[in-house]
Amino acid sequence: MSQGAGDRSFFLRASRDIEYVKQHGRRLSTACFNLLVCRTTDAQTSRVGIVVGRRFGIAVRRNRVKRLFRELSREVRSELASDHTLLVFPKRDAVPGRPAARSWAAAQTSEES
Repeated sequence: MSQGAGDRSFFLRASRDIEYVKQHGRRLSTACFNLLVCRTTDAQTSRVGIVVGRRFGIAVRRNRVKRLFRELSREVRSELASDHTLLVFPKRDAVPGRPAARSWAAAQTSEES
């Protein structure tokens, strides 16, 4: 999960850019995230923004989902249309609960049986 040389310009950081996509983008929904797609005037680059609100959960969980979606964005970077900006809003179901908690709960239920 190392940052590439061009990652700074690949991800949206400025709130004015994010607000522009919110106002002018088209919404697509999936089971794991909502996506706003906006055509840009810069035909050479595609950009991605990831927005995770406080309703998603505690800071650790929000940061984890942002890291996961940034890594996914890097993996599909070459497949993105070059003249679009994407804004991703992950849903709470996008990342399952902590693996350690799930395995502990599974162990507890199997001991009770």
